Amino acid sequence: MRGLFAVIGLYLAGVAVYAVALGAANYRANSVEADVAKYSNAYTNAIQLKTRYDILKERQDLKFAALDCWKAVAENMPETLTLESCNFSGGKRLTISGSVSNDQVAMVYKFHDALKKYRLPDGQLLFDPMRGEVPTTRVLNPTTGPTSWTLMLELKRSETK
Repeated sequence: MRGLFAVIGLYLAGVAVYAVALGAANYRANSVEADVAKYSNAYTNAIQLKTRYDILKERQDLKFAALDCWKAVAENMPETLTLESCNFSGGKRLTISGSVSNDQVAMVYKFHDALKKYRLPDGQLLFDPMRGEVPTTRVLNPTTGPTSWTLMLELKRSETK
């Protein structure tokens, strides 16, 4: 009988130790859940602020990229070319078009080459020399009319995140 009481006593002691360990683990889990609830709003707000900042930073970068494109066009465009449209789209593509007299079509290609070689004040190329398209020209009237031209260039932007 003593052996049976000893086994029952050991079993009850094991159950008591398990109950104490379970209570301690439950207390720690409740403490962590309380901390999560306490910091969740601040964390969510921080994530939202970071996302807003990233969007505003991207907008600012695009504004300056567009201004850099406009500056490159203004500094390098020959006087013999007429600019009719300038479109900065997708944050990386500049499309410009205009007209030129039939005898000055070579200036379009020189202008294109000058833009491809344009460097920002920090020494970086503004446009990617390996991307973009070859200038297109189209004679509107072979005898008297001007030739229309279009240039498409892609910005050389480094994606940093």
